[in-house]
Amino acid sequence: MIPSESYLGRIADTLVAELLKNDLVDLTGDRATLRERFFAVLRKNFSEDAELERDAEAFANEHRREMIGMDTSKVVALVKQRLAKERGFIL
Repeated sequence: MIPSESYLGRIADTLVAELLKNDLVDLTGDRATLRERFFAVLRKNFSEDAELERDAEAFANEHRREMIGMDTSKVVALVKQRLAKERGFIL
């Protein structure tokens, strides 16, 4: 599930604030640009995760007859892990 834009914005704001508060970055540009970059990365990450989930569920649905007696949610989780590894996505 992809979080709302406002939620992602709050996460991005918090990341920027904590990095600056703890002197973990030297900001050469403006704070808004850094926030937007974090926001974009977060949105992309959640979108890719949602795509992995959809692909794993589609695989499980296609092979439902072969998985009689198996826990579908576990199969989806395992397929998602496998797809993430193949695609270089860190869960």
